Amino acid sequence: MIVAMTVLTSEPHPNADRLTVYVLRASLKSPPIQVTANETNTYNVGDVAAVCQVGHNCGEFEISARKIRGVLSQGMMLGFTDADPGADV
Repeated sequence: MIVAMTVLTSEPHPNADRLTVYVLRASLKSPPIQVTANETNTYNVGDVAAVCQVGHNCGEFEISARKIRGVLSQGMMLGFTDADPGADV
């Protein structure tokens, strides 16, 4: 399942130069989760990001909680693009 989540925090990964550790939450009633993502397209606190949750398929593989360079990631953030909104993508 892909869920829109609000970025609560955004910090550089302590063990990797090109990764960011985010804490996100879907709603005030849901617990926050931590997701490690690349820095190609970064999000700021308050931004809303699409997140594929643990236990669900995203493309051809199932998302699982795992450590990335020693830091837990509880999902996969789906990056945004800089494409023209009117373009066929």
